[in-house]
Amino acid sequence: MGSANKTANYGLNQWQPNEYPKMEDFNRDNAAIDAALTAARSAEEYNPAGTYAVGDYCTHGGKLYRCTTAIPAAEAWTAGHWTETMVAGELLAMIATLAGKADNVTSTILSWDDLMAAKSGVYLVSSTVTGMPATGAWWHVWLLTDSGSQNKTIIARKVSAENGLWTLCMVNGALGEWSGPYATATPPTEYDLPLASGFTNVEPSKYSKDQFGRCLVDFIISGTIAADTIVVVGTLPSGYRPAKTMHTVGYSYADGGATMELWITANGEITVYSPSAISSAAGQVSFVAGN
Repeated sequence: MGSANKTANYGLNQWQPNEYPKMEDFNRDNAAIDAALTAARSAEEYNPAGTYAVGDYCTHGGKLYRCTTAIPAAEAWTAGHWTETMVAGELLAMIATLAGKADNVTSTILSWDDLMAAKSGVYLVSSTVTGMPATGAWWHVWLLTDSGSQNKTIIARKVSAENGLWTLCMVNGALGEWSGPYATATPPTEYDLPLASGFTNVEPSKYSKDQFGRCLVDFIISGTIAADTIVVVGTLPSGYRPAKTMHTVGYSYADGGATMELWITANGEITVYSPSAISSAAGQVSFVAGN
């Protein structure tokens, strides 16, 4: 039977000790979770001519938002009607329900078969268990399953990791594949890119690093770059540099879209080379920070 109490945002079951869930209750909850996460992951840019219900998603300024105040008529972007979120943040909001509202670890799991046979609860999974997203790590697992163990939702996070969630579902006995990791931190802070003398921003040039150590450098600048000349246009600070030189291709927006060689060295120098004279440079590079 479905529970008398439901979660506020998604109407998921919150069973009490005297209530007895059935498979269809779990299936309904899983369908609601799937729909909510799909909506969050496929959210479109905010439409000022559209209408939104509480719980709807949109993107604005490159960030994901969930509607907290119904918008029944067209309106310009109003920050007070939305709350910034992330897909994993929405997932975290559901964990307590998925885990049967358990507050403590139920037991330690030492094999994959034991995990598949476990009842709904919160578990500590040993680093020796094969089948987890990665080997050699202990995991916290939130498990929701029906009485026949044919339908399951598993959410896993490394014990040693502050962020990063993985999900796995079984439907009618068919086990899917792990999906993730979903970031659970807020979007990374962007910093102004230090430019070399003689170069100025056309649009704000930025660099950032997420909780997994992935750096993103994005710039559009103007300045004279002579033909057949290697020029350093900016320098990244320590902690935001690759372990070795990263090569890619940039372009000049002001010179007919001419392409150029672009690389970032281990000492943080952002360098460009063009066989012809150009007056602008633009590029975007991502890498894992090495030093």
